[in-house]
Amino acid sequence: MEKLPGKAPAYVCQECELVTPLRRCPECGEGTDPLRVTPPAELRPVGPGYLEFIREVLVEEGLPADLVRDDELLLANRAPDLDYLDEIVAAEPVLALRYDLRKDRWTIVLKPEGARRLHELGGKSIEVDRGAAEAVREGKNLFAPGVTSADDVEPGEWVVIEHGGRPVAFGRARMSGDEMVRRNRGLAVEVRGAVEGSPTYFRGRDFEDVARAHEEYVSERLEEAVTFARENVSPSRTFASFSGGKDSLVTLVVAAEAGVERALFVDTGMELPETVEAADRAAEAVGIDVEIVEGDPEIFHRVTEALLPPSRDNRWCTLAAKLTPVTRYVRSEFGRGCYTLVGVRRYESEARSERGRVWDSDAVPGQVNVAPIFDWSSLDVWLCVHSKDLPYNPLYDEGFDRIGCYMCPASKVGDFRLSERVHPELWEGWMETLERYRERHGLPRDWLRYHVWRWLRPEGEIRKVASEESLRWGERVLGRWREVPPEEAARGFRRECPGCGYCGAVGSNRCEILEASLRRVFGR
Repeated sequence: MEKLPGKAPAYVCQECELVTPLRRCPECGEGTDPLRVTPPAELRPVGPGYLEFIREVLVEEGLPADLVRDDELLLANRAPDLDYLDEIVAAEPVLALRYDLRKDRWTIVLKPEGARRLHELGGKSIEVDRGAAEAVREGKNLFAPGVTSADDVEPGEWVVIEHGGRPVAFGRARMSGDEMVRRNRGLAVEVRGAVEGSPTYFRGRDFEDVARAHEEYVSERLEEAVTFARENVSPSRTFASFSGGKDSLVTLVVAAEAGVERALFVDTGMELPETVEAADRAAEAVGIDVEIVEGDPEIFHRVTEALLPPSRDNRWCTLAAKLTPVTRYVRSEFGRGCYTLVGVRRYESEARSERGRVWDSDAVPGQVNVAPIFDWSSLDVWLCVHSKDLPYNPLYDEGFDRIGCYMCPASKVGDFRLSERVHPELWEGWMETLERYRERHGLPRDWLRYHVWRWLRPEGEIRKVASEESLRWGERVLGRWREVPPEEAARGFRRECPGCGYCGAVGSNRCEILEASLRRVFGR
């Protein structure tokens, strides 16, 4: 499981039906309660396309679509898991949308608020005796002897456990309703939690209302970010980096107010069309010159077929498709050194939380990165986007929580499924490349099914799922260089060079991709 960077501030005012990063409600002035969500609490609004998709999955799971409604304020919060897990939050989490990697499908994880709603909507239920009711309230599983009656329940379905017609707990059925009543032994329901009280809906509110309530807060956050930028950069030697995402969009606003006049967007060729279009809209809205550098989409396919796909532990894609054009841009526009305003934030990952607000680039000589919104949460960013009516990337409305290459190895498989949902033709092209690679190297099918290619040397939870042969794929495809010193292999490989361009940009006499790969796989 990935390490977390801490928990962002997230609170709720029940009286005003308002989610806020503040300890006091910006509307009524009263104290707020902590919002009970999983760290790092990177909240974002649930857009219409994503809501429609969640409701589709609910119906497929045999649950009412109205567990989440289109007339209430809903937020999403990505949480740690083997793969994709997104909490859907009102006054508290209602449910979680989860991608089951082993079963290759979307599932629903019900939360106590979701169980209260399920009971209100007449979902399937089980009546139990007093002793069983006391046990399940304490989180103990329900066994068949405690069941007095049951609806037409099938194993695997979500059910509400009742006593005297009142909900007391909820969970997943492990036998049919008929079996629960007839049998005098066996696990009937795997209990997931207790249920008390009535459902809470934030109706009549939308995220624009929330943003309006925080206009003063947003202004203060922007003022601090602009002041920090002015104190740490020279506008004439600075550009803002734009990715097409929300964080870099807000960073463009900071840059413009700090006197920076230009920005750079690198289209790697593996961006979704909506992301490329976002660059033009952002430039017009913010009033800053965004230069778009178009990359070669064939680099990804070419290098993958000639050597290996990009991975989390060897992200040659960033070197070839992002940093090579950035290096050329920096040399062309600034000579030896410049400042770059970036939308990096501490709550995105543990690695970023430890970086600080200013650092020298490891990959682009002379580049100093400055992160003016480093201390902002995702909720802060979205409050700014909506209060300033900024033209954000529409992919966020489809459930995306980060914007980048649609085949980024840092993604979860659930993220890939979302990309496939909006642009199946692009995803199919990448899958064809990976399938040819798998067949050519004789790799097992689960290498592609579980997308093991995302790690050159797999580690973590994926090791519990994939076969040993898949996990050692790097040794197989790089085996011909096993006994060759990495530097020597990397110099020799330039004769087979697939032409990513990175070695030329940094003046290297060897293939940096192959050298890094060999050191990672064989530990040399």
